[in-house]
Amino acid sequence: MRKAIGKDLSRVAMPVILNEPLGLLQKLCEEMEYSDLLDRASQTDDVYLRETYEYIREDKGWKFIAEQVSHHPPISVCICISSNFIFSQKLQAKVKFREIFPDSLNILIFPKYNETITWNKYTICIHNVLSSERWIDHYGDVLVESSFGNKARISFIQSNYRTRLSNVAGDIEDSTGKVVHKIFGDWHENVFLSK
Repeated sequence: MRKAIGKDLSRVAMPVILNEPLGLLQKLCEEMEYSDLLDRASQTDDVYLRETYEYIREDKGWKFIAEQVSHHPPISVCICISSNFIFSQKLQAKVKFREIFPDSLNILIFPKYNETITWNKYTICIHNVLSSERWIDHYGDVLVESSFGNKARISFIQSNYRTRLSNVAGDIEDSTGKVVHKIFGDWHENVFLSK
């Protein structure tokens, strides 16, 4: 394992215990876990208050389809269609020992408003890979852009071994670049919006 540090691990066999019980295609579907937030957002007239998050369930009234379109390099795509929204994603990730660098295209459409929202993903780091006390950190900048011209710039702040912080902070700007809201909180617990 020491020889693999810093190398591309997409072709290296790893112990099964290091993996989640979900396959990558199922992991893509987790984006729709909280589709009720998308339903609420699709009915919210104020463009700055629309919420988004992530799964699949028949009782939600949507259909999710995913496919692994390439294995080397690994590329996955998915789409979720609902009467309130359309979500699609293309995910290709570069993996180095404990870090996952996603190169993704994420698109959310609210047909009611004729609005398209796009965003990128943050870097994922798995700490203590060879230990039973593994933990995950997300860090990097995410740019969320609306077809109306407004944007959100969100920074997932990298943790260190002592604090294991999961801080997120950012701004929501109107189409002129004026900050209309601040975003702050913990990505895994609570994210808040202020003026």
